[in-house]
Parts: sequence; C-alpha cells; structure tokens
Amino acid sequence: MVAQYQTVINHAQERIEGFEALSRPWWKVSIPPDLFFERAVHFGMSYEVDMTAIKRAMDMFWYRDVNRTNLFFNALPTTVLHPGFLKDLERVLVSSGAPTDQLVLEITESVPYNVLKLTDTLKAVKSMGIRIALDDVGRGSASLSAIAHVEPDFIKIDRSLVDGISQSPEKQRVVAALVDFMGDGSGIVAEGIESQNDLFTAMGLGIELSQGFYWSEAAHLSDVDLLQLELEMKRVTLYRIGTIDGFSYGLPLLIEKSHEIDELVNQVMKRHGPSDTY
Repeated sequence: MVAQYQTVINHAQERIEGFEALSRPWWKVSIPPDLFFERAVHFGMSYEVDMTAIKRAMDMFWYRDVNRTNLFFNALPTTVLHPGFLKDLERVLVSSGAPTDQLVLEITESVPYNVLKLTDTLKAVKSMGIRIALDDVGRGSASLSAIAHVEPDFIKIDRSLVDGISQSPEKQRVVAALVDFMGDGSGIVAEGIESQNDLFTAMGLGIELSQGFYWSEAAHLSDVDLLQLELEMKRVTLYRIGTIDGFSYGLPLLIEKSHEIDELVNQVMKRHGPSDTY
C-alpha cells in the first residue's frame, strides 16, 4: 500500500490548505481502493487496513517535509470506535513525528455509524490537538446529526452534490443550506471540483475550500508541483476580478495579480524550463 496526496485549496485566501492522503493498494498490479476497503470490511480486517494506511500516510508525508501544511487522513467510523484506536494512533504520532496541530482526521460515511457512540472518542482525539472533518457529507443520512453532535472543524461536501453544481439550482439550494447550517463557508470543502464554473458557483455560495481534478490529481509527493498550483490559483483570481467583479472596478487589483502571475511564471520556468510551463 502506498500513499498519494491530493491538494485541498483555500481559494478564498489563495493558498494550499493541506493535502488529503489517499491509499493506493496494490499486489503486483494496482487494486481499486473502493474494492480493497470493501473487502477488508467484509473479512473483518478494516481496522488493520485503516491503521496501516494512516501510518503509511504520516510516515511518508512528514518524512518528505512537504511545505509544513495540514494533512487530512481518513478513518472509518468502526476504526475510531475500535478499543485500541487511541493508543495505536498515539504510537503512529510518535513514530512519524507528525505535529498534531497540522492533522485533520476525516470520518467517512461509507459505512453506517452511531454518531453518539463516536462522540466521546472524537473528544479524546481533539484533546490531542487533532482537528476533525466529516467526509462525504450529503451522501448518507447521518450528515446533519453528525455535524450537530461532532461539531467538526471541517465538512467535506460529497462530489455528488458538487459535480455540475453550476448547472443545478437544486444542488445549489442543498449546498447553500449546508453553508447556512455551518454558519459560514470557512470550514467547508467542496470535493470533486473539475470545472471553473463549478468552482465559481461554490465560491458564490460562500465556500472557501475546494479539492478536485481542477486543481490536481492525487500524486506522490515528489510529483506535486506547488508553484504551478499557486500559479493556477492566481489565474483564477485574475479571471474572477475581470469577469465577475468588473474590469474597471478591479483594475488596480487586476494589475497587481497580473504582476504576481508574471513572477510565478518566471519561477516555474527557472525550475522546469520553458517546455514544461503552461
């Protein structure tokens, strides 16, 4: 099992919020992750698989010393409820050297769970300094109850609600209700962003964080190009200023962002050479 990482972007502040660790199992050939974890649950091995994935994600991430940003890592609710979870997590933290204030534990809704049973363990996780995210919000039936009881630092809206949101008033109403339920969009991640139109719609609804193929695919850390990601964020801002805010109103800021893009292009060219740039 290897770990790959996908960027979580704070498009409101034009910076990388962190990386989500995604497990990529293989045995001679790559194994579809959903199938692998589904079979692990079926054979009663989900806890061992989850903890192996967490350890691998942390060991690789902090060993590479990438940008000292946040690491989002996943765990099934059944893993969090396992009697050995807290002690095993502490061992992983010690062995990896991961700073707890830069960790975000994501609870996925891929299997049913009792929110109330989960709450006490998550309080203990929070006491370590680790923040909590609810993943796949909108996919299952437990989302609103989980938000109310867990009081997560982040919620990640399922891609089924995000994909095509620019063309769907129904999806926009549901997501707007989630933003209202959370109080604001500062801790909401729109997952599955693949187009600029969907990104702008999410931004218009008040969501400040996004993740998806629009920004980057999951990759080994050595393949993540932070400069090009930053360049793309600046270009999105430039486009928004010129088309949404209005050209004349945003002219001074437009010029400033244009200069920032020029500087980033120069940095990318120095690192990779002209043939590798946009």
